[in-house]
Amino acid sequence: MPKVGIIYNDIKPIACRIAQEIEDKLKGYGWEVCLTTGMGGILGYSQPHRPLCHTPISQLVPPGFDQEMQFGIVLGGDGTVLAAFRQVAPCGIPLLTVNTGHMGFLTETYLNQLPQALEAVLQGEYLVEDRAMLAVQIWREDALVWEALCLNEMVLHREPLTSMCHFEIELGAHAPVDIAADGVILSTPTGSTAYSLSAGGPVITPGVPVLQLVPICPHSLASRALVFADSEPVTIFPANSTPLVLVVEHLARAEDVVAVVFTGQGTASFVAGADIRQMLEEIHTREEALVLPNNAQLAFGIIERMNKPCVAAVQGVALGGGMEFALACDYRVAEPVARFGQPEIRLRLLPGYGGTQRLPRLLVDRFGETGLRDAMDLILGGRSIDAEKAAEIGLVDVLVNGARDALAEAHAAVRAYVKHGEHSALGKAFAARQAAIRTIVCNRGSNSGGRREAATAHPLPG
Repeated sequence: MPKVGIIYNDIKPIACRIAQEIEDKLKGYGWEVCLTTGMGGILGYSQPHRPLCHTPISQLVPPGFDQEMQFGIVLGGDGTVLAAFRQVAPCGIPLLTVNTGHMGFLTETYLNQLPQALEAVLQGEYLVEDRAMLAVQIWREDALVWEALCLNEMVLHREPLTSMCHFEIELGAHAPVDIAADGVILSTPTGSTAYSLSAGGPVITPGVPVLQLVPICPHSLASRALVFADSEPVTIFPANSTPLVLVVEHLARAEDVVAVVFTGQGTASFVAGADIRQMLEEIHTREEALVLPNNAQLAFGIIERMNKPCVAAVQGVALGGGMEFALACDYRVAEPVARFGQPEIRLRLLPGYGGTQRLPRLLVDRFGETGLRDAMDLILGGRSIDAEKAAEIGLVDVLVNGARDALAEAHAAVRAYVKHGEHSALGKAFAARQAAIRTIVCNRGSNSGGRREAATAHPLPG
């Protein structure tokens, strides 16, 4: 018995009615008919508790649909067509697309022509036109975290779209291409008449075996659409990805990590703050200026919310963003040569540019008004202090003396935490910080109605 599939938009009554009529007609001709809706091919939207909403490619094919099916019929608009192609692509089932909606640019025929079109297909009087599709995958390190099939295009951009970002793009074995733009579009020939056309890309006939990469509002007159063979894999990395964010996210998720120690490379500094000269040369817009502190604060926020104690082993200079990094940790160990400070005001930057909210919170919690005075003195004076003074005002928990260095002292604190838990010095500091953060979150929620989580972008091979 020959088999046919029907994929329809169950939100539209006319599509439901036509699907039933076709099913009855084909069963009368002796066909086996499988019905399903296009909902299974819809990607959906991200939610705060579920940031990645999709169906894995291996689970896309509807029940009853397989390679033995002669063809499928799609009843709906362009959205249903895109979903249907995604559902049946693993089986390679040819589709007759019928417009029952308002926008039917991708459909082959209309309802008033359906009887003649269906009769021609049943008689074998048709041609199959192959259309290229994209398999898009998002990888985090070596783990596949998201994948989807698409007929039109893949768009990669920062949220909100009005913010520029940098991409490093590899086309097969060719040298990487750097693009600065609001986003990039990777399009098939079918999608060349959609978003990519509006972004300035060329129209490509479906039979040409190519893909095109189109930057969205590029930051260079030299950035134009690239057309290349569809046999080439495309890998897109965020060129300004922050390794720190990736590292702390991994540490936060790792179940075999009970505590984290952060320290600097070498002996000159803990973590360097922003290179002001480089900032002045490379940053020209407000959006670009926000990237650095936003990325830093994203990483610091992950450290603060990490459900395990974090220790800063400071063996050198910790100024600006470096001091903010140390303050994001639950426990700070410093060598006598370490120095702390917020020099932004002396560099003609706003005192809060590198993030200075943690210093007042920490010192107020420990010493009240005296702590607030010391914090404001550091921020508004733009000066730095040595490790001994930092320990005196409560900024440093342990000042290393003797043969041990900061890293060895930090490791000793972690070993004591593993052995004694919340009764150790690190355990007590961790518990106190977590309680303070919960209080801050509750206060923000009562004042603003809740918190908004940030989303990050990760490497996208496709």
